[in-house]
Amino acid sequence: MSYYTFLNLVSTLSIVVSGILVVLGLVEIKTKRRIHIHRNLMLSASFFAALFLTLYIIKYFAFGPKEYRGDMRNLYLAVLFVHSLLASLNVPLVIITIFLALRKKFALHKKVAKITAPTWIIVALTGWIIFVFLTFG
Repeated sequence: MSYYTFLNLVSTLSIVVSGILVVLGLVEIKTKRRIHIHRNLMLSASFFAALFLTLYIIKYFAFGPKEYRGDMRNLYLAVLFVHSLLASLNVPLVIITIFLALRKKFALHKKVAKITAPTWIIVALTGWIIFVFLTFG
């Protein structure tokens, strides 16, 4: 397995795990209200998202961007645009959301999290779609 393939595999798995943990964290807080489990799920999701971002940056600087060569270029570019825009907004949103929770400012945390969580999920989903485009397109 090449270094590029390894980075691609681990980074993809890390963002998949992150997305699943975010959804589980949301379900936990909405249905069972077990705050300690919600906290652990969301912090774990943040760890895997940070791992993804680190591996993505390493992959980008080591190998450069991968060009899409498929027939659905306009759709790919639209998904990439939405993903890139929301991903750039999501990083500070996640940091602020975690900071507010750790400071026990739960009313404000809840308001910001209502923006952060769906943004995070959309970023994860569009990231997976981009991966499929680049891998199979």
